[in-house]
Amino acid sequence: MDVIAKLRYFRVSPRKVRLVLGLIRGQHVLFAEQQLMNLPKRSSLPILKLIKSAEANAEHNFKLDPKELFIKKAFADEGPKLKRYTPRAMGRATPILKRMSHVTIVLAPVSERGTKKYLGKHPTYGAPVVKKSSDHKNPSVPTMAPKKPVSEKPKAKKPVLTAKEQKK
Repeated sequence: MDVIAKLRYFRVSPRKVRLVLGLIRGQHVLFAEQQLMNLPKRSSLPILKLIKSAEANAEHNFKLDPKELFIKKAFADEGPKLKRYTPRAMGRATPILKRMSHVTIVLAPVSERGTKKYLGKHPTYGAPVVKKSSDHKNPSVPTMAPKKPVSEKPKAKKPVLTAKEQKK
């Protein structure tokens, strides 16, 4: 069961909003809220408010537990543009487009997530998944080489002598 919340006529460019939505798409709601509270983008607080609104919709309308939700879809469509003009050299005017966006958030219960991986990363939030070297099913996947232990200090290089020092 999907829960939808929309924010329309948001006076930030859709391109800038999509940067923030890309960070939270597929995340658990609580983790997404923590990320948005610490993100220094102008669109992060209104998106946080929109997620909280969607949580309240899920709890009130569908009797879902807000702690058991994840962000299934998050996208920003282009809204209308405010057209303004600024003066330029030799009596010309150039247009300025002040863009708006329509933001949509779709929440779903974690039980509906299934086997599909929305993150594509390890559950530790961001660590890339590394295949074992014994996995011969897909040889194209690179494996990480073990780090060499540093047992001793590197040897000091001989100093480079200038022409005057070589003559002495």
